[in-house]
Amino acid sequence: MVRLAPDEVEMFAQRGYRALRKNELDQAIADFTEAIRRNPKLGIAYARRAETFASKGDLIQASADLVEALQLDPNGAETYLANSTVSSGS
Repeated sequence: MVRLAPDEVEMFAQRGYRALRKNELDQAIADFTEAIRRNPKLGIAYARRAETFASKGDLIQASADLVEALQLDPNGAETYLANSTVSSGS
């Protein structure tokens, strides 16, 4: 059985966050998606991908990711920040 190093998952999540901040939205989505693929219980990756989808104007996908983030990490600050982004539609 091959185990993934937690550092690899975190690397994709961090790279996605950097891409989001540079407004490289497609790259951010790809990196957050890879982080989620490697660790489907990583709520922050769903929250940040929701923020990215909202920035692209895809509020349906943003809302779906936000619901998942809230289920995985209902008390996470990043989830609530993403919620405000999705709610404002930007």
